[in-house]
Amino acid sequence: MQFLRTVSGQSTKHLVPGGHYGGDRGLVADFIDYLCGKTPSISCTDIADSINGHLTVFAADKSVKADKPVTIDYKADDHE
Repeated sequence: MQFLRTVSGQSTKHLVPGGHYGGDRGLVADFIDYLCGKTPSISCTDIADSINGHLTVFAADKSVKADKPVTIDYKADDHE
């Protein structure tokens, strides 16, 4: 799937370098759509989901380095 939007007649394809198989370009296009008042896509998450996703990846990295399971001691939803 190719993510391509236009902003003021210009394609975001030329404004944003590719990366993550088009995911970076898609995130930027979604952000621009959001700023323009369009309905956010499923890629737009709230801050708690983003924090929890990052914490999961950090814990996975720590687990690999320690060669054992680790516990995530923080949940973003608990601190709203």
